[in-house]
Amino acid sequence: MKRIIATAVFMASVVTGICLTGCLEKNVTYSESVIDMEQAEDITASREEAVCLIDSLSFGEETLFYDESEATFYYSLTGGGRRP
Repeated sequence: MKRIIATAVFMASVVTGICLTGCLEKNVTYSESVIDMEQAEDITASREEAVCLIDSLSFGEETLFYDESEATFYYSLTGGGRRP
């Protein structure tokens, strides 16, 4: 009896998996994904760049230098040498 229940559950899982991955999937062609230059310009024109999303950034215990005039984080490698 346990074997019949286990087989039924397994078969139901297989059928459900096939239906979820195969039946619901909509294929998209490459040409449907491509936009023209006008659409790209509309997208970029409607977006606004955030000033700065973070106020500090650190790797390990090293806090990176932030140049406010350039809105850029700078870093340098510490230790001065290459690892073997």
